[in-house]
Amino acid sequence: MSDGEKSALLLAADVLTADANSIIMIDEPERHLHRAISAELVEAIVATRSDCAFVVLTHDVDLASRLSKRPGDTLSITGVVWSSNEPSHWQLHEVEPDGSLPEEARRAILGGRQDVLFIEGKGDSLDLELYRLLFPNWQLLPVGGCDLVIRSVTGLRESQAHHWINPIGIVDRDGRSEEERASLSSRSIHALPVSEIENLYLDPQLLEAVAQKQSTTIGIPAEQMIESANRSILSELRTAGTLPRIAKKLAKDEVARKLVAQMPSEVSDDDIEISFPSPYPRALAELQNMLEAEDVQGLMRAIPIRNTGVRAKVAAALRFTSVQDYQQAARVCVSEDQQLAESLREAVVPKSELAA
Repeated sequence: MSDGEKSALLLAADVLTADANSIIMIDEPERHLHRAISAELVEAIVATRSDCAFVVLTHDVDLASRLSKRPGDTLSITGVVWSSNEPSHWQLHEVEPDGSLPEEARRAILGGRQDVLFIEGKGDSLDLELYRLLFPNWQLLPVGGCDLVIRSVTGLRESQAHHWINPIGIVDRDGRSEEERASLSSRSIHALPVSEIENLYLDPQLLEAVAQKQSTTIGIPAEQMIESANRSILSELRTAGTLPRIAKKLAKDEVARKLVAQMPSEVSDDDIEISFPSPYPRALAELQNMLEAEDVQGLMRAIPIRNTGVRAKVAAALRFTSVQDYQQAARVCVSEDQQLAESLREAVVPKSELAA
């Protein structure tokens, strides 16, 4: 048997053979069991001995989430006070059942951090690495789409039972107007200043920092590489069909938001009519005007670059062999330059919000 299998067998045997009506403490089972089985195994063991009381200490949010749905009390440790290198006081908060909260919000509460940042995407995304550099003191929770970010932040802020949690959210701009961004910001949900997080890697300050660092290595002037990158961006966007495709994507996102906003709260037998002008002509005209003016910064704020060749062209202009290599170099620059990190951070979330 492996060490993990032995630990699982010993844990099960100890619990199953315990005296009736025992109080059983299980301390950090995830340290001894594989994460793939620990939550399910501990939950099954607890369910088997319904005559016993259990105290489970864990850092495994999956396990905590499972057990918090069973009868009993769930406590989250949010801080500790030290005295002479020993813990003297613990800050505990009871996690009360709240069926109105999304599962992602419940997991944030169980994570034990007071400052929680909900973001779009998945946990294995490279974008998460950039967010970690910009928000090192926050618990980052990728929850999927923007709707779940909004629901999670709103649910926690409206919950009186979890007042100690300070949740904020970040969503892609996706063509949102300044009015839409301001409306979200008033609810502690911040739309990026650029279309999506990938665009932040091409922020002028970050692009210059990478070019300067690259210049010291390969000897090509940073200004020359930046100029080459800007020409490459404009050339890529002038490719036939590129701007119309991007404008359609932005228009589709806007239509989806408007449909949700105008959805009636109640329905009856009457026909439902929702009508508004197509945003496509305006979106296309705005992009064409910026391209004609060679407004690279404006274009980088407006367009979603993920499904374009822009990132590869910029990476090549700065003499990187891949987009991944460029992004890694960009993250190194952010990690080494606190002033740059602070500037990018404040562009995403106002300093006043982070200090709240």
